Amino acid sequence: MPFIKVNKEEAISELQNIISEANKINELITSEENKQISDFFSEWQECVEELLKNIIDDSNLVSEFESETIYLENSFSKYSTKNEVTKAISRGIKFLKRLREDISKDVYKDKKIISNEIPYEIANIIIRRILQNFHKHIEAMYQNTVHGSARILKCDLDKIKIGNEYDVQRMLYSIIKPIFPLARLEVVDDTKYNSIRYDICIDEYDVVIEVKCTRNSMSERHLTEELGSDIFHYQARNLFFFIYDKEKIIRNKDAFIKSYTKKDTELNKNIETIVIQPILL
Repeated sequence: MPFIKVNKEEAISELQNIISEANKINELITSEENKQISDFFSEWQECVEELLKNIIDDSNLVSEFESETIYLENSFSKYSTKNEVTKAISRGIKFLKRLREDISKDVYKDKKIISNEIPYEIANIIIRRILQNFHKHIEAMYQNTVHGSARILKCDLDKIKIGNEYDVQRMLYSIIKPIFPLARLEVVDDTKYNSIRYDICIDEYDVVIEVKCTRNSMSERHLTEELGSDIFHYQARNLFFFIYDKEKIIRNKDAFIKSYTKKDTELNKNIETIVIQPILL
């Protein structure tokens, strides 16, 4: 996810200054005596592009701005060129105002690197890998052969069984916590309408992990209704659903994952679903 390289207030202030410069250029090019319309506009474009590179880590942003501010210069008509530049500046200003509003609404988060230097954009990759390979932790910790000199006995490990989502949540949290020390468990968030409980919350990366463990009394339809409600109510930019399908109620795992994995939804969320269906022989 793109993030701002400076603090939010500084980014908003810089954008406001460059918008003000655009308004001044508009005043200049309305003067009939001005014969350097294109030069003024080109200089402003370059300043904006440099600013975007300095305040936001998004390689597509400059290209989007360039597309918004393209104009056709008419070498035979000064009036036509002036009109086209004015329109281009207007589109550029609207683009920058939208960007300023997005930053003020925290669409772009501050770049955050925690003590072990995991960059924001890498955090989701690590979380995804942990969730996708959760079953390997179960195998390595509880199911594989125990060394003969170990004090932890295999018979004791065999007593540990996953009974419900709280068991899954505890195991998963124990893996995540050493990598993301600021991760929190059972976080309550009071909204305007009701209270929401997040299973695992990693605030500095705007990540929430919701854990599900299927049971005999649960239908696939009931599970999808829970996910739909969570997607609507949970306030996080990056929402992971980790489903330990203990009872294998999900009939088509691949189709299910595809249905509940979306990027940049209308609710401004990235939603990713990981399903683990244990194989017991």
